[in-house]
Amino acid sequence: MHTTKLALIGFCAGLSAAAQLASASAFDITNLSTHQVTGGNTTIVFTIHDPDPLTNATTTCTGTWEEGSDNYPSPGYQTCTNTTFGWNMETFSSFTDFTLNVKHTFEDPAVGTKYPYNMVTTFGEANITDTPLKCVAGTDEGSGWRCEQQAQTIKATIYATSA
Repeated sequence: MHTTKLALIGFCAGLSAAAQLASASAFDITNLSTHQVTGGNTTIVFTIHDPDPLTNATTTCTGTWEEGSDNYPSPGYQTCTNTTFGWNMETFSSFTDFTLNVKHTFEDPAVGTKYPYNMVTTFGEANITDTPLKCVAGTDEGSGWRCEQQAQTIKATIYATSA
């Protein structure tokens, strides 16, 4: 019984160390662009940066689904160019109103010395509304809408860390 308690305490201490060292409070989202083609597909492209000093990594993520469908990337995570990052849309009302979930898995020596016991995953969320996006209608018939992020960085607040 005491061995079980000690093992549990050791495991929790490892999680605590991960939370202390994996220190970023939010992912940075930039270059967000959505494009909806009338009668075609909706596409999203964006860049995620994890500013945590243990990783300081950046990648590009993309997704495409049929316009007007509920087939937007959810509930599973889609991989990004750097496959240690993933993303999905928790909610999607329109191409200017949705919630992005992002995750990043990276090495944290505070939780272990050998793979996979030295890996940490952080999870973040960003609510996207019209505010950071500027949208214009296409000039060609059927070209739909294109929305692009303005100069500000969107923060995807990190709400969980798992080791």
